[in-house]
Amino acid sequence: MIERFHATVDLTPLKKHVEAISRGSSTPIQRCHRRWGKRYEAFIRRDFTRQSSGGGRWPALDPATVARRRKEGVGAKILRDTGTLLAALTIGAPGNVFKLEKDGCLFGFGGPARHPGGKARIADIARFHDSGAGTLPQRQIIVPPDAATIAGMESDVKWAIDQLK
Repeated sequence: MIERFHATVDLTPLKKHVEAISRGSSTPIQRCHRRWGKRYEAFIRRDFTRQSSGGGRWPALDPATVARRRKEGVGAKILRDTGTLLAALTIGAPGNVFKLEKDGCLFGFGGPARHPGGKARIADIARFHDSGAGTLPQRQIIVPPDAATIAGMESDVKWAIDQLK
């Protein structure tokens, strides 16, 4: 459950930089990819927070679950019992994967971090919810970015190209 982003750019005016760009070794390109990661992180955390409040694309909690949580003094937000999944949507946090790649960045859930008090890895729990495994309703967490995020990523590419001129 890792989302990859790709941008296609005409590199003809930048022939002297093409080799460095293709290796992903150009500092402006790496900065661009880091910016993409931070933009996507901000987008996906906002989306998760919005979806967990209900009324979005995620199915609502079962009424019995809401009643039980209220009785236990726990909130009725979706996938927010411990805050672990939301926290893992922060670059560098346990359960998060972020890697620079030559053509973009890799962002998602992964690694060995386990859910507090449980046996499952954070990435496994995210995958269970993403696919709707077993009796769980499907609640996709890693989704494509919105238009505003994409526009920001495009501006990052333009910035990187300007740095290479």
